[in-house]
Amino acid sequence: MKTFQKVVLPAALSLAGLVSQQAMAAGTDAGKSIENTATMSYAVNGSTSNSVEAKTAFLVDVKIDFGWTAQTALNTTTAETLDAVSYYKSGPVQLSNSSNTKAFYSIGVTMIAKDGKFTVNSTEYTATASSNSTEIKYVVDTDGDGDLTDETVKSTGSTGGLLDLTADTTSQNLYVLIPSASVTGADNNILGMSVTAVAEEVLITGETVNRSVSDDSGNADAQQTIQFVYADAGNDNSELTYVGSTLSGIPDFSVIPDSDPNNDGFVKTSVVLSDPISLVAGTRPKAIPGAIVRYTITLKNKGTGNALDVNISDPLDTITEIEFCDNTADTNCENITVTTDDGSSGTFTYDTSSSTATQVYVHYDTFPAGGSSTITFTAKVK
Repeated sequence: MKTFQKVVLPAALSLAGLVSQQAMAAGTDAGKSIENTATMSYAVNGSTSNSVEAKTAFLVDVKIDFGWTAQTALNTTTAETLDAVSYYKSGPVQLSNSSNTKAFYSIGVTMIAKDGKFTVNSTEYTATASSNSTEIKYVVDTDGDGDLTDETVKSTGSTGGLLDLTADTTSQNLYVLIPSASVTGADNNILGMSVTAVAEEVLITGETVNRSVSDDSGNADAQQTIQFVYADAGNDNSELTYVGSTLSGIPDFSVIPDSDPNNDGFVKTSVVLSDPISLVAGTRPKAIPGAIVRYTITLKNKGTGNALDVNISDPLDTITEIEFCDNTADTNCENITVTTDDGSSGTFTYDTSSSTATQVYVHYDTFPAGGSSTITFTAKVK
């Protein structure tokens, strides 16, 4: 009769605890051959015969298991330059590889549309800024020093720079990078993104060429073939998290429909200075053919960041309606004039050299936060 010994688990090691620990650990390396031998011996007429062996072996399959460590709270981001491109960054998050081999992950990012909802660390946020960029990148602080200028900026997607992690490791802080030129928003607006990781390739111990990850859930086990099992949450080889950031140091020339004139970041006005008929003192000139009109363009950077490479162009219809004032005998004719007020926040650099006979063009290399500028010129009604 066979007897069985009852095994009692210590209080600190519940069955659930064993399962949890097993799920988190990488386990035996994928590709390892596990061989098991059974030996039999027997006696013939009182003499022991030679032993007989029976063997079986199988290869350890690949367990694909990974997950995100979520962003703890929204970060505040100002534009910073990496690889000669200005980005806003969101994060950080970390990706953990619990697979039983080295794995290579693609990182996909989708912007949360303005007014869309997303959750970071159990708190729901509403995106109030947006980006139309197709060039979203990511970067990992591999040395953990907080300086991203010495790190490699990687493209998102399966053809981008894959993030590689050995078994049972977690990445350093990963940040999503959004080109600042693509962002529509102002100070204290919120950017939101969904970030997806997918295992694309693995490197089996002892091999030199990566294997593409495949779904073998519908295939019968083949002992001498390395197959793939998805052990991540959802068993779908795709893990999602959300990141977000609050914008800071943003240039802002927006025009808010409001009665407060201080809300006007970019405004153009016109006033008739003279006409060829209303010459009597006290007569108000009208916009009739031959009238001289003064145009005024006002820009105000209401944000907290300097704006770079600001271009103002104003073409005139020289064929049918209006042309630059070129009657030097008319005392109301004025050249292009630019005045600036740096707002005590920086220094303007600008030029008007690209203006032509049919277009006013003003280029600002730097337009400081809090600064304003006024452009005036005159034209004649045909």
